[in-house]
Amino acid sequence: MSSFQETFNRDIENQEQQWLSDRRAACDLSGDSSKDTKALAFSGGGIRSATFNLGVLQALAKNDQLTQFDYLSSVSGGSYIATSFTWFKSRFPGRFPFGTSRRDKHASDTLAWLRAHSSFLTPGFGVDKSSLLTAILTGTLINMLIMVPLLLLLLFLLSYEFSADLSAIAIHAPFNGFSLLRGVGFLTLIASFGVMLLTAISTGFDSARANHRTETLRYYLSNLFPLGLALLAVGYIPVLHKSFEHFAEWVVHTSFSISLIGITITRYAARRNGNADIKYSLTSLLIDLGLLLTCFGFVMISYHFAVQWELLPTIFYPLLFLSVFLVLGCNINSVSMHGYYRDRLRDAFMPCHLSKLETNDEQCEQTTSYDKQLLLGELKATDAPFPIINCNIELLGSSRAKYKNRGGDCFTLTPLYSGSDSTGYRATKDYMAGKLDLASACAISGAAIATNTPMTRSKQLNFIMSLLNLRLGCWLKNPNKPAKPASFFNKPWWYLYMFRDMFGQGLNEQQSYIHLSDGGHFENLACYELIRRKCKLIVCCDAGADPKYQYKDLAKLIELARVDFGAKLAIDVSEINQQEATSDIAWTEGKISYDDGSYGRFIYIKACMIEHLNEDLKSYKRMNPDFPHQSTNNQFFDEMQFEAYRELGFQLAHQMLKSIDLATTATSGEQ
Repeated sequence: MSSFQETFNRDIENQEQQWLSDRRAACDLSGDSSKDTKALAFSGGGIRSATFNLGVLQALAKNDQLTQFDYLSSVSGGSYIATSFTWFKSRFPGRFPFGTSRRDKHASDTLAWLRAHSSFLTPGFGVDKSSLLTAILTGTLINMLIMVPLLLLLLFLLSYEFSADLSAIAIHAPFNGFSLLRGVGFLTLIASFGVMLLTAISTGFDSARANHRTETLRYYLSNLFPLGLALLAVGYIPVLHKSFEHFAEWVVHTSFSISLIGITITRYAARRNGNADIKYSLTSLLIDLGLLLTCFGFVMISYHFAVQWELLPTIFYPLLFLSVFLVLGCNINSVSMHGYYRDRLRDAFMPCHLSKLETNDEQCEQTTSYDKQLLLGELKATDAPFPIINCNIELLGSSRAKYKNRGGDCFTLTPLYSGSDSTGYRATKDYMAGKLDLASACAISGAAIATNTPMTRSKQLNFIMSLLNLRLGCWLKNPNKPAKPASFFNKPWWYLYMFRDMFGQGLNEQQSYIHLSDGGHFENLACYELIRRKCKLIVCCDAGADPKYQYKDLAKLIELARVDFGAKLAIDVSEINQQEATSDIAWTEGKISYDDGSYGRFIYIKACMIEHLNEDLKSYKRMNPDFPHQSTNNQFFDEMQFEAYRELGFQLAHQMLKSIDLATTATSGEQ
């Protein structure tokens, strides 16, 4: 780490402590914010988590406990309601925006708005399912217009034949790029075989130098062999294409059929993935096979058009010009679903007109300045907790083993700074020219559909998703790169980053632009940064989909806390619902032992059914047996579903507060 970064890290730590002190002063709270910090964490889980945690906020406010919290850390769906709360509190300091009483007309209007817009991707008022479909198709079309002409150009150049007269080795035949790739591929495989023999021989020498030489040879072997296979796979495209012509009148029909079969196999395997009768290895193999066939069919179709389509010479140059024009003129982040997703989250959870009713804010009068009020770096300390919005930076190509194996690192967005351990940090008011807004931060944190994540490690799936632009992730400037004045020519080389995204190569912390996705891809309980800060009380609200109560997110948090911070989180969740009809309790308390000898309380609330809940919740459970762990794929809540999750969060937190005192923090290992 550079001396500049070390100085900056100390500076942001001091700024954060000053923010917490100002917040406590606004709440008339005493105590040292650097010694007894309390934090609230909202897990991922889409609109389910947002709605459940809305109820938690209401219960804390009703019991006068909300002002105790110094931090509000959120990830993915939890960020929907966390950023909404932060935004409203910036507009109305001193007031709880969502209400705990029907007599609060303003809060009732806000809650009614959220309830009516819980299907936030298709809220109505001119934005319906056709709008969503149009946004998806538009992103796909633009992406295809950018990428396909380049792919056709590459295939055409590789197929261009040139004469070779090598009399010395009796070769008098036309060659093309594919022939060259095949030749290089065979030579690479032969070279890898030679390296394999050298590796075997080197193991016969017993010395430190010989061992180092063996490891070096193994490294080269691990790169040469797959490279040779890849070159052969591309080089044999014309051979495979020609073989299809023997049993199909038109190769496009065959290739399209292969892609269709691949899609069908993938869909079938994905649907059976949750079936206990199907082994995971077989399911994974079927999915990979289906995706491979889909990619193979697409490449065959592309090659066919590149070499045999009579109209290609006529329309190719206009297509190539359009591709260059689009990649220079478009913002790839906005062309993808990220832009649509961000706008829908903004409209649903940060409704400008609700603040206009009471403040007559002129900014809400003009759509051109709508974003100005949402800038993350312009948020000031109020009585609201300090917001930490957690994202994931994709690092599959990192040279550091820890980041490469994990595939990412925790990337935080706060009003004071943005960044990660892997990239370093930069002041948010200066990051991205100060234009990073709260809605964009929320959308990035919730970008569950993204390439090159732990959920999409398949190269075939990454290729398809990138080609069709089916992603919510976002490319942002690397915090460790110097900021440059904004201009039309000072833009990222989108071709480069799009191909990196497509093939999963070059994704590391040294690139000028980094790809951010859902923070749940790194840690889904939003507690990682709180443990880093050695908070003395953490209330973790887990509304992630966990129908079998396996506690994967909690287990991952315990591991990360131990490995990265030397902290031990001891907690027993055996009393919480283990797939019974109802649980005796939905919360439990654990202990955090930090590496400096201090301790913290860890209160864990799990979304589950318990005794003594309202009848409407019991009735909803009878009608929907998966409640409260309905699939995160469902982001289209109706009023009944919204109220069920909100009321469950309220009831669980309200009853928890009757048995657990949040006023104290741990001072020793005793609980």
